Amino acid sequence: MPNISNEAFSLDGVELPSDFPYRAYVMEPYWERLVGLGDEVVLERGEQLHAERDARFCYLVLDGMVGSSNPAPAGSPQHGAFFLRGSLFLESNALSGLPSDTVFTALERTTLVRIARERMKAAMMADGDVFDLVICSLAHKFFSANERLRETERYDVRMRVYLMLLGFAKDCDEPLGDDWYRITFKLTQQMIGDMLGANRVTVNTAVRNLADEGVVDKRDGSYLVRDPKGLIV
Repeated sequence: MPNISNEAFSLDGVELPSDFPYRAYVMEPYWERLVGLGDEVVLERGEQLHAERDARFCYLVLDGMVGSSNPAPAGSPQHGAFFLRGSLFLESNALSGLPSDTVFTALERTTLVRIARERMKAAMMADGDVFDLVICSLAHKFFSANERLRETERYDVRMRVYLMLLGFAKDCDEPLGDDWYRITFKLTQQMIGDMLGANRVTVNTAVRNLADEGVVDKRDGSYLVRDPKGLIV
């Protein structure tokens, strides 16, 4: 994995990501069409869904936030992505009937719609918009995985941390002025490191370097990220 560069931080030559990885995918504007396909489920903060236990269902986030993770051979779990309001997850497992070892944890009180495989397949056959929603959600995850590989090959850890924070800021959509955005949910350096495959010391150094360059800050427990190049579109 690339090490943190000692060179001055610069956005020169940074490509606009085709898709910010690790971020939630909010399906607009028709995700409400899925709401009537299932029953509401409420998860309190810290409650979990285990994909390996039942592959018959997928879930739509109505309100709140869920984070995915996978067990690691040793140490902390590997975090995958965050899903906010309007995000669909476990659709590939439900449609295929294949379980996985992914665990989904409510990061705050979260309301979901649980949709059975049979109802989802029937809705996809009957409604072209529902079909498009599910395919777009699956495609997002595919391109997000590709974007992670591209970032790993192209950028050092510092730049990857920066682009990750930009993606989360895009989801939160809370501009503060002067190109600054707030990430409204709790994001720890351990989570960042798990998602990037870097240790916490490396992430801490990257965050401090980005803060020195004036593009990352932290206030009241929330990360702030600056987007002078307009990469959040």
